[in-house]
Amino acid sequence: MLLLSTNGRWQEVPGAPKGGLHAVAINGEGELFLGGELRGQPFTAHQGVWRFSATGWQPFGEPFSSREVERDAPSWSYALQLLPRGDQILVAGTFMKAGRETVNGLALLGTNSVQSFDKGVSGGGIMYATGKDYC
Repeated sequence: MLLLSTNGRWQEVPGAPKGGLHAVAINGEGELFLGGELRGQPFTAHQGVWRFSATGWQPFGEPFSSREVERDAPSWSYALQLLPRGDQILVAGTFMKAGRETVNGLALLGTNSVQSFDKGVSGGGIMYATGKDYC
């Protein structure tokens, strides 16, 4: 069960994933962002970040993929950090690509944009956390 505080009251988030949640972020408008190995519908159709707002669940940014897609390697996000400079979120995890962009496990996602953040994680490593002092 996933709960969100609205107007000082905790409420269950409708249609939340059935498991596999690794990362959560909430922006100033009260939108909820989730990342991880999200299970259940519609989450399995888009390996990436999901946003919950007044209109329900929507994919946020491009889906993730691994360079080992032929072996069904996982492409999960483990950390989310909202950025103070607009509608972007820093995502870290086990993915190599976001959409067509090679990001090496570290991506800046926007509603209509994706880019690598500082060339990603070198050597094929995995980043599990982000922090505030990166800009």
